[in-house]
Amino acid sequence: MAFPSVLSSTGYQGPNTDATSWTAFTGVTVSAGDFLVFGCAADGNPTLSTASVGWSLLGHSPGPTVGGLTAIFYKAVAAGGTESLTIASTVAEKFGGILLRIAGATAIGGSSAQGDSTNPDPPLHDAGTVRDHLWIALCGRDVSSLPAVPSAPPAGYGGLTTVVQTNSTGVQIASAYRAVAAQTENPGAFTAVTEQWSSWTLAVWSAAISTTIAVGGASLGLAGQAVPTVKGRTIQIDAGGLTSTGSPTGVIRARIVTIAAAALALTGKPTNLARAYIVNVGAGLLSVVGSPLAIIRARTVPITAATIVTLGRVVAFGIGVGAGLRAMAQRIRIRIGIGI
Repeated sequence: MAFPSVLSSTGYQGPNTDATSWTAFTGVTVSAGDFLVFGCAADGNPTLSTASVGWSLLGHSPGPTVGGLTAIFYKAVAAGGTESLTIASTVAEKFGGILLRIAGATAIGGSSAQGDSTNPDPPLHDAGTVRDHLWIALCGRDVSSLPAVPSAPPAGYGGLTTVVQTNSTGVQIASAYRAVAAQTENPGAFTAVTEQWSSWTLAVWSAAISTTIAVGGASLGLAGQAVPTVKGRTIQIDAGGLTSTGSPTGVIRARIVTIAAAALALTGKPTNLARAYIVNVGAGLLSVVGSPLAIIRARTVPITAATIVTLGRVVAFGIGVGAGLRAMAQRIRIRIGIGI
């Protein structure tokens, strides 16, 4: 496992007039595999949303009374190019935001807090397990006096980025980050004058965990949001290809998956080779398509000079499949027993 890394952290100031829609940025160059996190602050406490393709809302952290809301949006970039983000608000407000472009990440979680005081304090967040996390501390603040930006991030955090509007009725946002392998994080406070504020502690990580992945004379492609090859003991691809596309789709907790002179394609939501003890495909093709669809808990599935194509709602292969198989099912389970 490796720590995600921040490629860039860029602030965007919204207009000094209230609006119900804000195009936060356009034309930002991104690469396939980038993970984008955008923190947006609003002068009041509206509900924010976006229709921009591929973007999701993690959540809102309202200010304590009249303002200082922050909301977190994120996106996993499937293909390089340029990105834009437009945010809609249920109430006309002023806005500001920070975009973090991150490498080596596929997932995000966070906890929020609010207050009306000096020194906005992002809360304790429990990410559920110890991983190589990138931790992001973020705060948004109502602006009733200038200057309003924090003068320092939480202790041990770097990359302080701040945005503030140039009037006394707007909004301010700040973020900083650090990499720590831990399950929980309580960043400590930003240093700032008294204002109404909301804050976040965000954990960003890669969900892809494998002990061994060997690709010989072949290609390995994973595309989509939360598309992992996860906790595989051994995954060996010789002169073939492994392609996994979907949200989530993966080769999950597989003990051994061997694809020799062949191709393995997984497409769906969710579709996986789940908890398979051994799956061997020799000089053949294994294609899995569906929602949900899987080769599930199979002890052994050897396919030699043959083809497996599965298409349907639920398809499961049992012990000892020894020849070519084509299965199609809708709302049924197909089990192939010993010696077929």
